[in-house]
Amino acid sequence: MGAFKMNLWVFRLAIALSAFLLFLVQPLIARFILPWFGGGPTVWTGCMLFFQVALLAGYAYSHVMIRWLGPRRVAQIHGAWLVMSLCFLPLIPSDYWQPTTGTAPVSGILLVLAMTVGLPYFILSTSGPLIQSWFVQVFPERSPYRLFALSNFGSLLGLFAYPFLMEPWLTLSGQAWGWSILYILYLLSCAGCLFLVLRCGKTSSVIESHQDMEETHGVVEVLVLEGIRRVTLVSFWLLLAFVPSLLLVATTAQISQEVAVVPFLWTLPLGLYLLSFVICFDRPLWYHRGLWGGAMILSLILAGGCLYFGTHARLGFQLMFYCGALLTVCVTCHGELVRLKPEPQHLTLFYLCLSIGGALGGLFVALVAPVIFADYWELSLAYFIAPLLILTAWAYTSWGRVRTSRRLKSAFALALPPTLIWGAALWIEAVGAHHLLAYNIEKKGWIAGFRETMPRFLRVYQPTVYFQDRDEYGVLKVTHGVWGMELVNGRIIHGIQPWDEEQRMQPSSYYSEESGLGVAMQHYLLTLPEQSQRTIGVIGLGTGAIAAWGKEMDQYTFYELNPNVEKVAQQYFSYLEETPAETRVVLGDARLSLERSLAKDGSIGYQLLVLDAFSSDAIPMHLLTKEAMDVYLQHLSKDGILAVHVSNRFLNLPPLVRNLAEDAGYRAEQVVCLRSEEQLYSASHWVIVTRNQDFWDKPEVQSRLQDWGEEPRNRVRWTDDYGSLWQVLGRWEED
Repeated sequence: MGAFKMNLWVFRLAIALSAFLLFLVQPLIARFILPWFGGGPTVWTGCMLFFQVALLAGYAYSHVMIRWLGPRRVAQIHGAWLVMSLCFLPLIPSDYWQPTTGTAPVSGILLVLAMTVGLPYFILSTSGPLIQSWFVQVFPERSPYRLFALSNFGSLLGLFAYPFLMEPWLTLSGQAWGWSILYILYLLSCAGCLFLVLRCGKTSSVIESHQDMEETHGVVEVLVLEGIRRVTLVSFWLLLAFVPSLLLVATTAQISQEVAVVPFLWTLPLGLYLLSFVICFDRPLWYHRGLWGGAMILSLILAGGCLYFGTHARLGFQLMFYCGALLTVCVTCHGELVRLKPEPQHLTLFYLCLSIGGALGGLFVALVAPVIFADYWELSLAYFIAPLLILTAWAYTSWGRVRTSRRLKSAFALALPPTLIWGAALWIEAVGAHHLLAYNIEKKGWIAGFRETMPRFLRVYQPTVYFQDRDEYGVLKVTHGVWGMELVNGRIIHGIQPWDEEQRMQPSSYYSEESGLGVAMQHYLLTLPEQSQRTIGVIGLGTGAIAAWGKEMDQYTFYELNPNVEKVAQQYFSYLEETPAETRVVLGDARLSLERSLAKDGSIGYQLLVLDAFSSDAIPMHLLTKEAMDVYLQHLSKDGILAVHVSNRFLNLPPLVRNLAEDAGYRAEQVVCLRSEEQLYSASHWVIVTRNQDFWDKPEVQSRLQDWGEEPRNRVRWTDDYGSLWQVLGRWEED
């Protein structure tokens, strides 16, 4: 009995450890390569695509090995792969694989991941179906599906161990070494499973069943499994795996693009996705159709409301409603999968279909959606098709057990979820129109207010869109705004040029005279002798509005990651064309470009370097580390100024910038500008960094500075090897 339990625990350890490492490595390796690809949401989307395709390859490998090879042959081949995977340890990507400027992000990400983590991840991805099939051989009287639930529980632990236990306490290199040690332990446990299978001395019941059926019916009949019924069943397996995967990747992108591209916001949706497997496969009774179906409809309505209100919705509501919709849809889809799961002899085919459906969901969001959709519509698409699929699955599984009249009711019920969702959307629209109507009546009276509000409610009026394109960096639009031409990235306005000719080339928006940048410009840069050549570097092009400050002989160098932004700034905005200053745009990741210029030419000596990459709520973390700050400061002249735009609704960035500057021996102060519609000023928060004491001593400058106050909990510093979102999460409370 003791040996029986020990053997059982060998399988449990192998399956749990493989799942733990499989999902622990995902945020770990993505954190390594974030700075290499600009730190945007595309990095995680590309990583998700790689992980899902690698998982599919592992499941396909397991299916072929179990179906067509005997235990001894499987042990020889898989044992060789296990040994070869040791060559990839420790799991620290080499700088050799760091891409050069111009590398396509998704293809570059896939290449780097394949060459750094490809084989270990592939080995881990085979563990689920392979070890479960071995388990059936050693313990034929036990169900292997409990191991699948254990596997997903191990995946959950791996996901949340990273943001809560590893990232806050260990450097990246320490994390990689810790993962590598656990991987060696996994290899030993996997070898133990192989030993037990060989000692068992029996061929798999799976193989025997396959061979018997093959002798009777042939290969085609085995794969089709009773013709049309089997095709329908396999189609449901694929679709019920596809929709949750589609929703997972789309939800992750939605959350990341407006908050921050950090592991915690990646692992939260993925953790809920895995939790749904644990709920459904561990105990099928935990999935109740009426309970989870009703919760799904309610959560989809709330999430649709969040999509409508966009950036006006609070962070807590966004996370709650988006993640609630993800969890309920995943549980309902995976609950139906449990009801449709096959007998153990078809276990590997079942898991192969799940992995194919999951990979197709990731492929659709990463590769297909950017081509066929001009905006982020895949999340709305998933919200629409999920209830239709669930109701179809309900009708399919209940078809033979209900009366004809009830079948008709089930078919009629297919139209109910979308009707409820679109009805709720109409109600939300009415609520928004009510508030707009009240505002317009107060400002313009009943008749004019009603006349202006109704087109908005009926969706007749839409702002004119002059340009819209979606690429790996997001959705970029140029729209006709009330005050001027607007540049919109996602749902955030990144710049505006006024219609009024007198204001057209005046600094506005985040760069007005009252902003932190305006303080630096007026009281330092513009006070330099006119005949001197002033050099200004700007990280983040936007509309090119900072060039409105340009004077004769000035040289402005803009560093911009997205080529579409340069195209828009030159074709739809006139700042770069009409400024008297000389301007140039350097495409590519700003930090990498600055590092290359240091290695090639040494310090450029900018008198002003503007870091304006954080006006969106999604920030590239690699631009706010100690190493990044050192690069910026090396590019400053002796009395130069670094102006950092840190406006953010969710992240407390000013103390981080102050700490990094003070560690380098510089003084940092903050300037807060309030919104003024009349003067086209946008609310902005800047941190100014410089050693120029004459600048700090000016009364005009001192009057604009805001006291830091004391917040010991915000004494945080990021490095390339260490940093966590938890350290800056929470709004900056202004005095």
